[in-house]
Amino acid sequence: MEKKRTKKALIALMCACLLVAGSVSATMAWLSSTTDTVTNTFTAGKVAITLDESDVNEYGVVDGTDRVKTNADYILIPGHEYIKDPIVHFADKSEASWLFVKVEISNDIAAIECSEDGDSTGTYKPIAMQISNNGWSALPGETDVYYKEVLKNTTGSAADYPVFGTFVVDPDADAGKIDACNGDTIKVTAYAVQKDGVADAATAWGIITTP
Repeated sequence: MEKKRTKKALIALMCACLLVAGSVSATMAWLSSTTDTVTNTFTAGKVAITLDESDVNEYGVVDGTDRVKTNADYILIPGHEYIKDPIVHFADKSEASWLFVKVEISNDIAAIECSEDGDSTGTYKPIAMQISNNGWSALPGETDVYYKEVLKNTTGSAADYPVFGTFVVDPDADAGKIDACNGDTIKVTAYAVQKDGVADAATAWGIITTP
């Protein structure tokens, strides 16, 4: 009789345990967290420049408001001043860069350029000095190459970097020296290289000149 009661008690206990287990199983929830995401959006960097100068007539006098890529057929006159104002335009959103200009002046033209304070007003500065005064530095080891470091352009429009502004013929230049300039030129070429990862101007110029 005692065994029967013990058996019934065990059965009742097991049933109670099963009921409890079933109840816990029905209400249990797994601990969890919403999934988090990191998204990277990339925008292509750029470095962009243009170069132009005032549109002038054959006497180097501004002829309208246009900016042009070339002016030709200057008539050279001793003591005369010619507007020659190349400007490098550094485009909006362009990254910090090394800017360069190469200013190639034919030897005969260089020979008739007025010297410092040598014009009638005593204010003219030779092209090389004008370039320096505009914040360009001569690149060591190179001829006629100048550079400057510029920050990223965030202005919303092009940032302008003038190279030089005028050219004056020496008042003492004789007819022979003037005649020797027929067909000669002043040529300005602009370049730009990103500054990030490029240690110095010499390295940047090497990037430009390496085929």
